[in-house]
Amino acid sequence: MGALAGLAGNAAKLATVELARRGKWTRVGGPQKAAGMLLARASRSTPVGRVVGYLGDAVVATVTGIGITYALSMAGGSRAALKGAIIGDAVWCFGYGALASLGASRLDTATSGEAVAEFIGHTVFGAVAGAVATCLGDPALFDGTIPLTSPVPRQA
Repeated sequence: MGALAGLAGNAAKLATVELARRGKWTRVGGPQKAAGMLLARASRSTPVGRVVGYLGDAVVATVTGIGITYALSMAGGSRAALKGAIIGDAVWCFGYGALASLGASRLDTATSGEAVAEFIGHTVFGAVAGAVATCLGDPALFDGTIPLTSPVPRQA
C-alpha cells in the first residue's frame, strides 16, 4: 500500500515537474537528478542512463511512500494530504539540500526556478501519496493508535 502510494505520488510529481519544464522553470526533473546521483555525466543522457534515473526515482518514491504511510498510521489519517505534503517537502529539503551539499549528486547547483519547481513537485508528491495511502488502507490503520515501537513481550 505504501509503495503504491509512493508510486502514485511520484507520477503526480513527474507530471508537475514536466509542466514546470515546459514552462521553462526547470531543465532537469527527478529522474535526471536520480541519475546524477548514480551515474557519471556522460552516462546520464543515454537511453540506459534515463532508465536508471527513472528506476532510482521510483525506488526513492516507493520508500518515501512507505514512510508516509507509516507516519500516517502513527499520527492519524486526518488531513492525510497535508501531512503527506509536509513529509514530501522534508524529503525535498533533505534529498536535494543536505545530500546534494554533501556531494551525493553530480548535478550542477539548481537555479531558483528549478528549486521552486522541485519544491512544488515534492509537495504534490506527498499530498497525493498521503491521500492514496489513506484511500487504499483500512481506516483502522490510520486511527493514530499505532505505537512508534512495538512492545517486547517479557518471558516468565
